[in-house]
Amino acid sequence: MFTQQVSLCKQIVREHYGPIVEAVAAVLIHEGRQPLGLIIRQTKLSPRTVRNALAVLIQHSIATHSTCEKTARRDTYYSISLKNILRLQRAGLYLALVEERMGGDGLAVFRAIMVNGLMSIGGVREVLGVAQMGGAAKLKFNSVVAKLVRERFITAVTEQDTVTKVDRIMQLEDAEISKMTIPPTAKELLTIRRRIMEQEEEAYHSTTVVGIKRRASVDIEPAHSSKLLMSANGYGVAVDNSSFDAGQQQDHSNSQRPEAVDDELFFRAYYDRLDVFLRNQQIVNYFGDKYNAGAAAVAKCILRITEQHTRTCRVKVANDIPSSAIFQHIPPDIPLADS
Repeated sequence: MFTQQVSLCKQIVREHYGPIVEAVAAVLIHEGRQPLGLIIRQTKLSPRTVRNALAVLIQHSIATHSTCEKTARRDTYYSISLKNILRLQRAGLYLALVEERMGGDGLAVFRAIMVNGLMSIGGVREVLGVAQMGGAAKLKFNSVVAKLVRERFITAVTEQDTVTKVDRIMQLEDAEISKMTIPPTAKELLTIRRRIMEQEEEAYHSTTVVGIKRRASVDIEPAHSSKLLMSANGYGVAVDNSSFDAGQQQDHSNSQRPEAVDDELFFRAYYDRLDVFLRNQQIVNYFGDKYNAGAAAVAKCILRITEQHTRTCRVKVANDIPSSAIFQHIPPDIPLADS
């Protein structure tokens, strides 16, 4: 770990969450995985203050926690993600990307979740004042949220999200060993670990969208045209009721019922997915600068087709794409003949 990286991470945490949270984060950055008692001892803060600071870090997906039950005591260990801290500096890029792809309504929902951390859809409704809007606006809101979930700009929070991969694998391994009457041999232990890694890989590459439960129907009420300006933890979230109301009569006339998102689940911004979008945009810009608009258009089509199967930027090779699929997605006004 570079000294400059450590200093930058601490400065970012201080700017976003204040000096107390920075003090707790600094201990985890320097010392790594730590129990609550050692964090309190090193920061010299009160237990309540440390717990509140950890809650802030966990709320914004910066810290994770895991409970160890190997001893008579149940100790909870906390870890911090430098990668997620550094991502805070890309907030403007994320917001611009969401606005470009999801429009102003999607931006308002995404910004509320990004600013407040883990949020239920009911909490987002409260922040944006959707309850005071008409039925058409509520229907549009549900449609926007469902699209954000379906396109994986936001994702439902699971128990695995609050635990590091190492801790999760250790817990699964201990659970498998506890089922055995005698300690496993080296060969059996290797088989258990291989099976756990296969399960992890299968879950990681799963295309199942968690959070969308059913299709809902909402009674259409007269639309409101007034603008409502709400605030999300000090950050302005401007919501135009008319924008939520717009375009609903066509959906209603076609008897389309937008997908509903489970209100009982909490959601977070899916930064791995957004990083893929940002990287792809940089590649398209490179082709445009290096060659021409036609080359950039072809690269953009290829990347758009592969995006749904690309979970993170660590995926180096995409699936094969037939040329016919590329031709179908290229806009007709692109001058390919000049490429």
